[in-house]
Amino acid sequence: MGAGKIAQAWDSLMTRLGYDRYFAQGGDWGGMVTSVIGAQNLGHCAGVHVNLVVVGPPSDEMMASLTPEEQASLAHFAVYQEQGAGYAEIQRTRPQTLGYGLADSPVGQMAWIMENSRAGQRMPSAGREFRLRPLARQCDDLLAQQCRCILGAPVP
Repeated sequence: MGAGKIAQAWDSLMTRLGYDRYFAQGGDWGGMVTSVIGAQNLGHCAGVHVNLVVVGPPSDEMMASLTPEEQASLAHFAVYQEQGAGYAEIQRTRPQTLGYGLADSPVGQMAWIMENSRAGQRMPSAGREFRLRPLARQCDDLLAQQCRCILGAPVP
């Protein structure tokens, strides 16, 4: 099922729940679906907010006139794509398998989150400083995530 069908399903769900007008927000894959909800304009969604914008490749003209900062950002992105985006492929291709493994194992979930948090320290930062949160804060976050998986409810 692609973003178009999911967007239609979400619009249908909102109207079935009694909302003649609603706003949609999304990030990651939800950002793509939310963008499609806005583009489809089925008459119920009054506005969208996305925190992951998906765009096409820049024009050759734009690429020929990059600033040094933009060139550094592209270099950083290329390294990320090669060395740091594996988790996204796993989530894209086998999300349910990964989800069961993370929900069933506190140690597995801790390793997954810590690896992805610490990966940022090893990546070139294109002049931006990366600061890892204190270990105690990371442990608090891990515990809250595990409680969400076990209890199936938000933890304050």
